[in-house]
Amino acid sequence: MSEASSSPDEPYSWEFVSQVYDYRLQVAERRELFLEVEGLYEAKAAALSAELDAAMAAADPEDHDDIVDDFVWDIRHVDHQLPSIQRAATFIMLVHFLEARLTAICDGIGEELKLDARVKRFRGSGVEPALLFLKKYSKLDLSGLASDFDFLRGCKHLRNALVHSGGHLSEANTRTVKFVRNEPALEGQATGEIHVTSALVVKFLDCLETIFIGLHTAMESFMRQAGNTAPVYLIGTFGSVPIFGPDPQGPSER
Repeated sequence: MSEASSSPDEPYSWEFVSQVYDYRLQVAERRELFLEVEGLYEAKAAALSAELDAAMAAADPEDHDDIVDDFVWDIRHVDHQLPSIQRAATFIMLVHFLEARLTAICDGIGEELKLDARVKRFRGSGVEPALLFLKKYSKLDLSGLASDFDFLRGCKHLRNALVHSGGHLSEANTRTVKFVRNEPALEGQATGEIHVTSALVVKFLDCLETIFIGLHTAMESFMRQAGNTAPVYLIGTFGSVPIFGPDPQGPSER
């Protein structure tokens, strides 16, 4: 994952730690794109509603029903159907994004710590093998991320329902139904066809950011405890997100 290797007093290379932090920036990029698309749908729906109001105001009352019929499909299309499809697709993509990045982090940890173990040897699917690998081999204190990992597991069950059964849930899908019923971002849904909400996508993005920040912070803490006090410097920003990297003046002697 990085060209520089770690040493006994430097359990993780700073290049590897910086790569983990870069994943947070990738989350920020995806958040910006998602919110931009959501804004386009909202603007289009508002424009259609304003157009409908103007048409109603200019028409005779007996023509109102026909006018509503002319607009109702377009409004429903941009106010519900297209956003619903877009949110589900984004959610599925983000789950795959997380799985790929966590696997890359685990593979990087295996290389950095010179382990024979790899995440692919763990049983399970989705994020579970990576979470098991991190718990067993990373040497990092990730206890503060326990609730985030539980949320990820629930999202994985929901992703499976979206991909394999078109989002239709029955009581037989016990784990997914339990997650949906207890998830505030999916309030009012339980069984039948489940619709991914904008609130759920944003919450998932928040969770991804928290996890990558948590991993990055835990690695920094572990390195400092191991005797490596080399700082990581603020080298720029992506929107409101700080970007850290090596000393722009070059590494200092230790």
